[in-house]
Amino acid sequence: MAATGQRTVSVDELLSTIRSKKGERNGVIKNPPSVKTMKPVSKNIPFGTIILLFLVAALGTMVITLRAEISATKGEVADLKNLKEMVAANDPRLKIASLEDKLEWANRENEALKNEISELKYVIEEMKRPKQEKKKGSR
Repeated sequence: MAATGQRTVSVDELLSTIRSKKGERNGVIKNPPSVKTMKPVSKNIPFGTIILLFLVAALGTMVITLRAEISATKGEVADLKNLKEMVAANDPRLKIASLEDKLEWANRENEALKNEISELKYVIEEMKRPKQEKKKGSR
């Protein structure tokens, strides 16, 4: 056979070449990338800071909006309470019940005053009796 300029390869060299290619396919890398090829973390910090600032600004806006909504809701609740009181004041059934209560109170007061007047009359009569007896006795 004539030599065509190709070099002869031994079986050991072929096996080592096959193993190295097989290892690259399986994800095993013989030479890991150097530190120079990796990106430093300090380059990503400005991007993270910007995102953080946007999140804080959005949160602040939400808090301000929430405060405004809470104060508006409190005002509406107060308005509803006032409206409820106005409706209750204009309700004829409540007016009648209120007038009935006042009438019952006036009747009780009237009875109490009548009792006091009768007691005062009795006291006055008791005070008059000794004077009348003295007048009868002196005649």
